Amino acid sequence: MSEQEKSSGVDLGVDGAERESEFNRLEAEAGGVTTGPNQPIHPGSTEPPTSEIIEPILQMGFAVLAPAWQVSDPECKELAKCYGALIDKYFPEGMGQYGVEITAVMTTAAVILPRMKIPRKLEPKPPEQKPAEGSSNEQ
Repeated sequence: MSEQEKSSGVDLGVDGAERESEFNRLEAEAGGVTTGPNQPIHPGSTEPPTSEIIEPILQMGFAVLAPAWQVSDPECKELAKCYGALIDKYFPEGMGQYGVEITAVMTTAAVILPRMKIPRKLEPKPPEQKPAEGSSNEQ
């Protein structure tokens, strides 16, 4: 029985060595997680790499603003890697507190950019002319 169990008057029926042995067994079963019972597990980043965020923006931008350049997907991927590394250098914490705003801007761009060359308003239809009453093609 541990000192804490003795002071509280609770006997869990497991001594410290058994508890440590069970913890080690569970740790090995979980894939070798190296945290202890008092050490929280901090999950890794759930954000996608910056290059994956930038690539579709580049593809849309080139397709809408410079379609004659015919920038290929592999070229956009390489550009995204370079600019992703640059952004990661100056913003190492990722999008951070501005993630929602950046997502809103990117989604807006994804909707609007492909439509940039389309007129915003439909051209008015010319009024239909009714045939004159006296003119008929019948014989």
